[in-house]
Amino acid sequence: MPDIPPARQPAPEPPLPPTRFGDFDVDHYLNRILPAPRLHLLPPGLRHMLGHRTPAAAENPPRPPPDALLWLWSSLGVFTSLLLIAYLTERAAPVLGGDPHTVIVGSMGAAAILLYLTPASPLAQPRNAILSQVLASVVGVALAKVCEHATGFTGVRWVVGAGATALAALLMAASKTVHPPAGATALLAATDPVIIRMGWRYILVVTLGSIIMVLGACLFGNVGRRYPVYWWTPEPLKVRVEKERDEEEARGRERKRESGESSGAESERVENVGVWVDRNGVHVPEWMLADQRTMEVLQGIRERLEERADRDG
Repeated sequence: MPDIPPARQPAPEPPLPPTRFGDFDVDHYLNRILPAPRLHLLPPGLRHMLGHRTPAAAENPPRPPPDALLWLWSSLGVFTSLLLIAYLTERAAPVLGGDPHTVIVGSMGAAAILLYLTPASPLAQPRNAILSQVLASVVGVALAKVCEHATGFTGVRWVVGAGATALAALLMAASKTVHPPAGATALLAATDPVIIRMGWRYILVVTLGSIIMVLGACLFGNVGRRYPVYWWTPEPLKVRVEKERDEEEARGRERKRESGESSGAESERVENVGVWVDRNGVHVPEWMLADQRTMEVLQGIRERLEERADRDG
């Protein structure tokens, strides 16, 4: 008998609906429609770099490297990501309308420290690291555009900057994308003359920098550690039944073409009655709404069975 992954704690329940006036949880509405991530279908090396772990690996992580090596590796990640962002920003300065001597947005430095030194922090996960920066840049640029032609704007731009940061904080809290460096992004958009001249193109610079930062953290943060811990939320996402059904039917047709089997009745029985685990993946019938945690457990079982078959064969 193959080894079975140890029992896991039940997956957390989706966020409860608001129960008092003023309570609001955006995930209560979004998690119902967002598909579960399919990282387990990617090649092993790629899915590991994107933060995916099998249930067995998640429960028994490898021993981390010595602290000094981890600090040096994280510092190298900070240096590499900021160097790349600065280079691309400088090359794009003539197109984006910025000053070539201002080669990087200051908030990227704070974001690098957060992502590379505290990769497990909820504030450093991709949803927070990217969406918060986009929200903050949009808010900062929009308020600057509204106020820049007003008389005496130069003397009161610090008030506009404070308002932009406060509004960005409100939106981050409501959207569950709190990321402290984004506060500086909003503040700079409304107070820095060079960035004010860039206008809406500042949003492109911030978005590009945030994406590069997250991708670099995926590369450097999965050596002895794990990043991201999740891409959207630690709560389970509902699987879209229609999408799962279409994928299952496509896999079934592909299996029949490759093996030449015509046992349609048996396939129908498996799809309608239980879970089918083979070398091609884990196949869940359409009536079973499997959350992300369940799919990870089934994928872990499949990988253990495949390893045992390879050893015995």
